[in-house]
Amino acid sequence: MKTFQKHNLNKRSLTGFLYALIVLLAVFSGKWAFLILLLLFDLLASLEYYRIVADSKKSFLFVAGLLVNILLLILSTLMTFELLSGKVLILIFAIEAALSLLFFRDKWFSEISFLLTGHFWIAAPLSLLAYYSARQGVYSQYFVLIPFLLIWAYDVFAYLTGILIGRRKMAPAISPLKTMEGLAGGITATIILAIFIPKLFTLSGNILFWTGTGLMVAIGATAGDLFESGFKRYFGVKDSGTLLPGHGGVLDRIDSFLFVIPFYITVNQLFL
Repeated sequence: MKTFQKHNLNKRSLTGFLYALIVLLAVFSGKWAFLILLLLFDLLASLEYYRIVADSKKSFLFVAGLLVNILLLILSTLMTFELLSGKVLILIFAIEAALSLLFFRDKWFSEISFLLTGHFWIAAPLSLLAYYSARQGVYSQYFVLIPFLLIWAYDVFAYLTGILIGRRKMAPAISPLKTMEGLAGGITATIILAIFIPKLFTLSGNILFWTGTGLMVAIGATAGDLFESGFKRYFGVKDSGTLLPGHGGVLDRIDSFLFVIPFYITVNQLFL
């Protein structure tokens, strides 16, 4: 058992390192590289999600869900450069709603719920970040880097603390391996890193703002992780995919990120 755990930790660490390297390269390569990364996140996570909830890859739920999720991110990017009006998004949702009445019929409520969950869980946060990351053509690499750094701090220290001293289960019915000690370790590490962010990158904001940001990210990361765990348990799957050894799928890797983005952007827009 210990050999297996060590092997899994090594595999998880290597995958995590390569994932972080790809993210950092995209962030510091400029706005187009980062937007392409978000598009890949959107495409791969949406594929995993709709493959789980849809009966078939040929179903309207799978095809419409995947297509609209990709369109949302692309159109949000065009809106960033003021090349498109937000009214187009309303039109797309109206068309999708009309078609869903035709294709879903007696399963309309459950199928439309799965369809919209995919839009709001995956595409909406990524589209929001795409829009604000290069608003009016001005790209801020530190703005998009900070949530990644804080979530990584949370994930790493929650995982390690849980392994080393974890005893009390946090949500055994949803995610049996998560512990209260791991949660405390993750929150503490995230807040500490957040406090040092303005010094590292010469940014504005007092210690209260960055402490709050760290706490908010940790809470969002926890909620995102538990939400996806509950989703997988409901559908009886262990991982959303197999692309990332030791982690599962892309959705498994960015579940926390998707929940954090809306809160992170809201706080930044209101208080910075």
